Amino acid sequence: MKRIALSAFVLLTASTNARSSDWGCQVLLCLSNPAGPTAVAACVPPITKLWNALRKRHPDPFPTCDEAGDSFARPGYGSSYDPCPSGTSALAANTAAIQMTTSTYADLAKSNPAYFGTDLQPSTKAVLNSSPVVFGIGEGDGLDTTSESLPTKVCVRNELGSVVVPGATYEDGHILAKAFEQVVHLSAYASASYIDVFVNGKIHNRVRY
Repeated sequence: MKRIALSAFVLLTASTNARSSDWGCQVLLCLSNPAGPTAVAACVPPITKLWNALRKRHPDPFPTCDEAGDSFARPGYGSSYDPCPSGTSALAANTAAIQMTTSTYADLAKSNPAYFGTDLQPSTKAVLNSSPVVFGIGEGDGLDTTSESLPTKVCVRNELGSVVVPGATYEDGHILAKAFEQVVHLSAYASASYIDVFVNGKIHNRVRY
């Protein structure tokens, strides 16, 4: 049986392919669309059928597409957050982080090797104060999804080293943080029910329902 190659071209032509595929393959194609699972008119019926099946008191089995090979969709529950963007990873829970460029970190490390808040030069304080310290929550899975206010998930890339910055976390009025070249913030979704879509064995997108 010929395998379905899920590519950008296929996604753009989902309206045509969906008519000739079975329900599982229609669902996979529609869920893979970056514009949204019902962005293509032909996807409305199969996705509506999917939502109805999943929202039953005892959900129906999730549809599959044998022709898709290592491209597939997998439902999950318990996470109100999307996966971290490609190239970044979730900041460990309770770990403090601050964003700065590689050159800035190198300059500060050279002029203030101790990185102790009371010894920082005015220009250094300005740099640090312009990049607020944030705290990680890990992947964010398993948090109380009924909470009215879920924390922001923090994703980071390229750890540069440690830095001591002003803060109220410790008794001496400083915070030991890790400096990263990139810090990304992901807000929580109201729903903890999701479907992860994999294309060629790699995570492609996450759809909420």
